[in-house]
Amino acid sequence: MFILAINTSLRKSSIAFIEDGRILDEETWISEKSEAENLMPKIDKYFMKHDKKYIDLVRILVISGPGSFTGLRVGVTVANTLKYLTSADLISVNTFEYFWWSKENNDKNEEKEKTALLIFAGIRGVYLSATNEDTQEKDVELLDINEVNDRLEKLKVTKIFGELVDEQLKKINVKDKFEIKTSFGENILYILKNKDFKSEKIVVPIYVKKPDISVSKKSLFN
Repeated sequence: MFILAINTSLRKSSIAFIEDGRILDEETWISEKSEAENLMPKIDKYFMKHDKKYIDLVRILVISGPGSFTGLRVGVTVANTLKYLTSADLISVNTFEYFWWSKENNDKNEEKEKTALLIFAGIRGVYLSATNEDTQEKDVELLDINEVNDRLEKLKVTKIFGELVDEQLKKINVKDKFEIKTSFGENILYILKNKDFKSEKIVVPIYVKKPDISVSKKSLFN
């Protein structure tokens, strides 16, 4: 089974090629809002390197966001287009799922610390995801950066992970960070082996929204 995975939702974009349960190749690069020029040439390069054709694709996985408009649009559009042009199945993983499942891939033992996922949502905005003690589901909230510390304290969070810019990190009081050490390809391989998916006709990107137009986005993960 030949699989292409695409992630253009973060500050670093990634592609991975998986075949028969192993990573055939992968690449991660700083996006610099240049995915329109870089993504397809990079994908083409690896198809040529491994003597593959697009009709060989059996499955396409794309990270659906939230993410920046420019990069995310390109990645999702490429995935949708390849789905249309080939007989490959199309599946998506949102950014919250990707991070939590990647953490699961790195942390096989249950942590005693309360951990929260923080993701950039514009310079003033932060997505905060943490386990709901009542439902054990991962809730997602969209907060103003100035609200984050109070929310972390209320949730009794002692460790954070995810992706924020340096300017935002300086404002966060919780300094203990969980590091995801596995690569994009390794995380995707883990997700494909351990999670179930339904094939989609088209993936709709989830763009970053301004914190002043929304308070909670819990439905994004459920």
